[in-house]
Amino acid sequence: MFLKPRIVNNRFSDIKMGFQKNPYTKDIARVYDENAIKQSVVNLVLTKQGEIPFKPWKGTKIHGLLFENYSPVIEHEITKEVEYVLEQEPRIRLIGVESSFDEMKQTYFIKIKFVIINTDRETSTTIPLKRVR
Repeated sequence: MFLKPRIVNNRFSDIKMGFQKNPYTKDIARVYDENAIKQSVVNLVLTKQGEIPFKPWKGTKIHGLLFENYSPVIEHEITKEVEYVLEQEPRIRLIGVESSFDEMKQTYFIKIKFVIINTDRETSTTIPLKRVR
């Protein structure tokens, strides 16, 4: 289950996905601003469609596509899935999604470029997608 990120003093805030403790407060550590948004972007891409209760449309069908043989068509489908899910994220403005396939590692690398709302700075993150059996 996903916890909804909250805005603190016009800052984006979310829990750290490793659930590490804050050494001072002994509470779950938090990430802020750009790191919180990047973490949310990765989580949205890696969420399977139908996995979030009461929001069956959220997420992607990427996990099923990873087990198909590589082709430019599959790579295009993965890119479109990522674009579709991130266009629904209200905290970012998507600039573009680039994908590449490393044949030796059998891994897709998805580079996502976006601008966080209310900032002018372009940000990017890269997500490796690999088959896991």
